[in-house]
Amino acid sequence: MLVLTRKRFETIRIGDDITIQVMQTGRGRVKLGIQAPAHLRVLRGELEFVEGALAGLAD
Repeated sequence: MLVLTRKRFETIRIGDDITIQVMQTGRGRVKLGIQAPAHLRVLRGELEFVEGALAGLAD
């Protein structure tokens, strides 16, 4: 795992077409902006777990 330190409005690039920008920090939280191609799904980790559980119920 790569661990980086970023300040407000600094970015992280992943490949040629994904950019993550620190939008806001405070109160133990970080607000991120993510630019990615429309065909890529971007989910918070906890939502991926919920979607997997819901898919299991549909079976």
